[in-house]
Amino acid sequence: MSDKCRPGACHLEPTLKVRLISGSMAMELPRGSATSVLDLKRQLARELRWPRFKLRLMLGKEELKDEAFEKRPLQSMDVTVVFLEFPGLVHDYNAAFLSAVASQDMVSVEDLLGKAQDPNCFFSQFSDSDFSGFTALTAASCLGNLELVGLLQQARAYLDSLDMRGFSALQIAVRENHPSIVELLLESRANVNQNVARGTALLEAASQGRLEAAQLLLNAGADKDMGDSEGRSPLLEAATAGHAELVKLLLHARANVDEGNCWGNHSVLAAASSGKLDILQSLIAAKASLNEADISGRTPLTAAIAANRPDVVQLLVHARADVDNMYYGWADIPLHAAAATGRLEVVRLLLRAHADVNASGSRDRIPLISAAARGFPDVVRLLLEVHAPQGPRILVAHMHAQQELFSSICSITRPIAAPA
Repeated sequence: MSDKCRPGACHLEPTLKVRLISGSMAMELPRGSATSVLDLKRQLARELRWPRFKLRLMLGKEELKDEAFEKRPLQSMDVTVVFLEFPGLVHDYNAAFLSAVASQDMVSVEDLLGKAQDPNCFFSQFSDSDFSGFTALTAASCLGNLELVGLLQQARAYLDSLDMRGFSALQIAVRENHPSIVELLLESRANVNQNVARGTALLEAASQGRLEAAQLLLNAGADKDMGDSEGRSPLLEAATAGHAELVKLLLHARANVDEGNCWGNHSVLAAASSGKLDILQSLIAAKASLNEADISGRTPLTAAIAANRPDVVQLLVHARADVDNMYYGWADIPLHAAAATGRLEVVRLLLRAHADVNASGSRDRIPLISAAARGFPDVVRLLLEVHAPQGPRILVAHMHAQQELFSSICSITRPIAAPA
């Protein structure tokens, strides 16, 4: 007979048995698989689907303490689990509870929740805490502590409650780039389309460039076009902030490519103003309108000209933006805007695209007049080349009342004979 089969030679691994009050077995596991009360509660909470702060573990007639694990590391234990229900929540421990949340003291947080502490309390906005004005949940979300957020969610913290600054836990998780917390809150049914003064969580993701969070929000049914009180849509925010991959994600989700805010700004105008070629290419591929103006009359072309971005102008012209577009007749046409600011390369691009060289701007001047008045001889020469052979007649017609401007052009170019 082998030694392992000889009486007294067999070694049985100590176990940890957890029973219900009825005496039935709730869980049995090797003694070494749980090393503390908190560790055992975590395993029980997963097994029994019950908030762990509502579990009481009894060893005989006494509550189980960590000392029992230290004193009896190799002995089997028979523990009884008691389920707690609270008739109501209290605010007796607010200060201690919020302090435990701020310091991420999980043991104290759990202990206080187990005393029926209400999780829906606020840090004072007059406190010296880093979380002044936060709720316990928004603070946990800001900290990125997934376990703490989960514990507060089990304690029925209000998922959509706003802190004193107007942020929800979901918005903060997005802003601070905690996608695992975003996922937990969405699984717990936080309102994915909650729209407050600071907009939606998707708008926050678009503004901050949180690609993973944006995907989670869209998967959960986020409204891809919902804007804030000023009409800023997620696509406009992503384009303005220069987040090219987020723009692609929103376009793939079929966001409204021409959605504008209350000032008329839209994604193409934002991309053109900031010179974001990759974003502009994505918007053009999505059939965005290239000629919409904001309330000041800026079009994507004139915005690119003001920013001195010939590369953007070339892309817009190639995509067939209207080179003679004039917003309601009072803003500058693109060629006039380029000539008046001496953008020689842009003027050349617009002329190649057959821009109307004789169209009047907002002050009833043709581009040639404005270029001369502002002192841009290279632009004047280029425009005169396009005016010939009708240049003399056109110039005189426009300049009878503008002798000073005529003198400016004459000093730049050869004398031009008046028409017979």
